Amino acid sequence: MARRKQPNRGGMAFGRNIMVLGMVPFALGTYAAIQGALTLSWPRVNATIIGCERVWPENDRRNIGTPDNPKGWSTAHLTYFYIAKGQEYTGSAVQPYTLGLVNAGHDQQMCLTYQPHQAVEIAYNADRPDIAYLEPGPSLPALMLSGVGAFMLLCGWRVRVLASRGIGTMNEEGATEHIKRARNAPGGWW
Repeated sequence: MARRKQPNRGGMAFGRNIMVLGMVPFALGTYAAIQGALTLSWPRVNATIIGCERVWPENDRRNIGTPDNPKGWSTAHLTYFYIAKGQEYTGSAVQPYTLGLVNAGHDQQMCLTYQPHQAVEIAYNADRPDIAYLEPGPSLPALMLSGVGAFMLLCGWRVRVLASRGIGTMNEEGATEHIKRARNAPGGWW
């Protein structure tokens, strides 16, 4: 009869840690995605695009640019005008609950999609009409965070399952010595 391997406690702890770390982006992204989905039921009203301009951060050393794009990355600042509940408002929010994450590709396309004086439809909060979004629904950053968090949770769970079966040798006696010997051997790893 085959002897059952002992659970790899180090691997199980590693899997648990991945799961705990994955819960942060998953919870944050899921909350933002649900809040964004709730904007789909908000009332709609016609709006007019006032303008859209691309803004390049001037004092950011990280924004070094490339030969084909010497100014580097940019963000877009879009404004629109709408009337809700008999009162005039100006808005600039495009997607709800982006969590401060910028989608540079979406921002670059936005100024091409929304031209000045263009008629659009926006969703506004019936309780606070000053809150409105041009593209209601879950934002891409919220969905992305949820996906990354879910992936981390699944990876951590899988590591725990394999470690509970005794698969993995990171805590066995001599595991690091085998790696060192293989690295120092002629024609070793590198």
